[in-house]
Amino acid sequence: MVKFNYWLLMLSVAGSFLVLMPAHGREQLGMHAEMQKNGEKYFLKLKMENLGTEDLTLYRDGLPWLDRPGNLSLKGIALTANFEEMMEQGRIHHLLGTITLKPTEFIDGSIALDERFADFDQVHAKSSIAILWSYAPRSPTSKDLNRHSGVFVIPMP
Repeated sequence: MVKFNYWLLMLSVAGSFLVLMPAHGREQLGMHAEMQKNGEKYFLKLKMENLGTEDLTLYRDGLPWLDRPGNLSLKGIALTANFEEMMEQGRIHHLLGTITLKPTEFIDGSIALDERFADFDQVHAKSSIAILWSYAPRSPTSKDLNRHSGVFVIPMP
C-alpha cells in the first residue's frame, strides 16, 4: 500500500456524493452508482442512462466497468490513521466501435473490487475502506459530457 494524502480524501468525500448528474448540452448522460455485496465479494455497480431527447453515442472501449487505463479513476483508501491507498491492478479489454443509447435507454456493468485491488480482502479484514470513483464519458458526437464521481464507504466486517 502507498500513503495517501488526507486532504484529497476529505475533498473527495465532501464533494462526491452525486449519484445522478446530467451533463450540459443537448445530449445528457445520467449515471447511478451503488455498492453491492454478493456473499463475501463487493462490487461497484454503475448504470449509465441517456437522459436527453436525442441518441447518445459512446465509445465501447471507454465504458467505466472495463479495466482500461483512463476509463474510470478508482481509488481504494484504508480508513486507518495513515489513510493508505490500496494497490490497483487491472486488465486491458479491447472493444472496438461505439454504442448508441436511445433516449431513456441505459447500460450497466459491475466491477469486482477484489479483482480491481489486489490487497482488497486483507485490507478490508483490518479496516473500513473508502472507494472513490470518477468517470469522464467519451463520445464521438458530444464533447460536453460532464465527469461523474462519488464515494462509498465499506465498513470493516
